[in-house]
Amino acid sequence: SIGAFSFSPSHIRAFSSISSRPILGYKGEGLVRVLLHMFLEERKKFAEIKGALKALVPEVEEVMPHIEGDKVYLWVRERGLREPLRPGAVSDGTLRLLAFITALHGGYSLAAFEEPENRIHPHLLETLVDLMRKAPCQVVVTTHSPHLLDHLKVEEVFVVEKVQGETQVTRLSEHEEVERVKALLLEGYTLGEAWYARVFGGAP
Repeated sequence: SIGAFSFSPSHIRAFSSISSRPILGYKGEGLVRVLLHMFLEERKKFAEIKGALKALVPEVEEVMPHIEGDKVYLWVRERGLREPLRPGAVSDGTLRLLAFITALHGGYSLAAFEEPENRIHPHLLETLVDLMRKAPCQVVVTTHSPHLLDHLKVEEVFVVEKVQGETQVTRLSEHEEVERVKALLLEGYTLGEAWYARVFGGAP
């Protein structure tokens, strides 16, 4: 029950076969089939996903798994538009947010995401972190974004470094530079600024 994801908008946009299993793939393929399953079988969970997306993207009114023949397509209705948006017209950021939220509610015990901040407006990252904290599963994220780090706590961060050809992972709270990091935070600097300034590791 572990899900790992590195979402690609082109894979998220792809249609799914009605007969395929409702499984969210590594790059986001199968998202619309998962949403159709939730709409038909787990309506409360579907409503939670739609509500979370609307909180991030207020212009979204409806998420619509649209069936044509034996295929299902992802349509999105936005405020002020008479017709729903077909997959090719939905923004990359909206698609990635929808896939991210769906994965958080996908029934995994652990969900791992590679750089979820890609194609997401920086102003939404605080809400994204809040969704991860409130998720019904454990969440692991890899990132190179100082903007995402700005919304994390010291005890939530692990530093990944390559030392003499070996990958080492250390809790930032146990890192040798943690006291210097805490001092900078007290002076008004952010965690992302401390990392970008190479105060602690994880830099090339």
